[in-house]
Amino acid sequence: MALAPLGVTLWGRVMRHDPTDPGWSDRDRFIMSNGHACILQYALAHEFGYDMTPDDLRAFRQPHSRTPGHPNEVSPPPSK
Repeated sequence: MALAPLGVTLWGRVMRHDPTDPGWSDRDRFIMSNGHACILQYALAHEFGYDMTPDDLRAFRQPHSRTPGHPNEVSPPPSK
């Protein structure tokens, strides 16, 4: 979580994104190459209004959760 201040700055001041339209084709992407830090990506998604709940965060790295330890382009899966 040492990168949290940088993540907040990027998501809050630099990146162009819209949590009401996560499929917006011209949005900026937040890509992390180290999967062990993906909790930051999930936490930022939650804080900036994306469909990521506190329960999702608590289920981090649990089997069949929306917050696997190493996300890919299809995770987190859509909400039910």
